[in-house]
Amino acid sequence: VLAVMPVSSSRQCGPIIFPEGITIIGGKTGTTLKAGSCLILYSQGKNDTHYISAVLKAESGDDLYVQMNHLLEYAQNDNTE
Repeated sequence: VLAVMPVSSSRQCGPIIFPEGITIIGGKTGTTLKAGSCLILYSQGKNDTHYISAVLKAESGDDLYVQMNHLLEYAQNDNTE
């Protein structure tokens, strides 16, 4: 695993592990009643490919990271062909 997002003061359930081959360069989380849980990441994958990924209106913080992992895995798999 190449990317582990450090725990911030607002997220106390432990480190977030992203798919192998992904390096997280930066990101921003946010939560409001209307927007739900949101996460935007700037990352680098295999073959020096850069991604801007966004998950909006997730039902929970945990769901937010599950959805982001699916999105990053899809991008990695789509780029390796």
